[in-house]
Amino acid sequence: MHQLIELNEATAKQKSLFEKIAIPEAYLTDYRTRRAINRTVNLSALNLVQEGIIDFLVIPHDDSSPYGWTAVDQEAIREKIAEERLQTKVYMYPGADEVGMTLMSRMYTAFKKYRPKLLIKYPVITAGQIIPNIEDRYLDTTVRYQISVCGGIVVDSLEEADGVVFINAPADRMLSRLTPAKPTRGLTTLRNMPEVMEYLEYALREKHKAVIIGDITYGNGSSLEMYDYLSLKNMLFDIAAYGGWNTASNAIGSAVAQGVAFIIYGKTSQHLDFLMHRYIEDIAYCGYVRQYLRDQVLPSNQRFTYYDVKEERGAFTDMLKQELTKFIREKMPEIASHVIIGDLYMPWKRMYEVGLKVRYLKEKI
Repeated sequence: MHQLIELNEATAKQKSLFEKIAIPEAYLTDYRTRRAINRTVNLSALNLVQEGIIDFLVIPHDDSSPYGWTAVDQEAIREKIAEERLQTKVYMYPGADEVGMTLMSRMYTAFKKYRPKLLIKYPVITAGQIIPNIEDRYLDTTVRYQISVCGGIVVDSLEEADGVVFINAPADRMLSRLTPAKPTRGLTTLRNMPEVMEYLEYALREKHKAVIIGDITYGNGSSLEMYDYLSLKNMLFDIAAYGGWNTASNAIGSAVAQGVAFIIYGKTSQHLDFLMHRYIEDIAYCGYVRQYLRDQVLPSNQRFTYYDVKEERGAFTDMLKQELTKFIREKMPEIASHVIIGDLYMPWKRMYEVGLKVRYLKEKI
């Protein structure tokens, strides 16, 4: 809001609301101090790029917005990038948790001296123009960043493409799986999913192209919609990648990185393990089971809370594994007979994340 006011873009109502906000000075000082440290570290990292110690740098914007402190810091960093002529060696865009995968992808495409050619597909013309939750720019802009960072090239025709990156996005705005709400027209009337699935099936079966899916109709987890479409088209085990967790950039970046690995190495056992992992974590856990436990189970169980499940493994994870297995068996039967959850744990002793070890079995259990 402060930046909006500085840019003279805030409305009278926004200014009035801003003036009524009373944040204790100690909190503001703490936050500003941490932001200053973050900005100093990022600017110092640019020196390492300039000196040739770092070949390529990504400065992701975790939980950002078009206006705010991150946007202010971004301007200072962008100025130095331009000043030092580092525009082709330093990228800044929304994301964070997926960057390890995308940089690994960039590294092995460089080693292979190979640039995967990827076509972007949306379910509606406006999808690429939305600004996803806690991000600061148009979706299509970030999708292209993610492809580029992974070592890929965006192309405009299926014939020249190695794969299709389908971004399952709403027509207008993202909802959140953490606060389930009835799907809006942006997820129903305004999109054409049947056409999308015909296209993806054609690309996969007849043109033998890799199909990469970034499922971001919702933030913080995905829904069964994409799973059901893939099941109806008998494509669940044949796509190159799926991502539908946390932020839009987290989901898209990890899916593109997995898809690039598939294009290079094919359908390996590790690929299938990870694909099943994504279905189970992104859809089953983040999309449904987490919220079910929070809203239906924990209120009558005073031992655990959403933010404190007491341990990495124990009574809570036993209960979670039971509910997760039940959900997969009832709602995702096509994969239920092909997966084993070998380990399940809560790495931060809270419900937001889950740790999983998933193994795909070719033969049915």
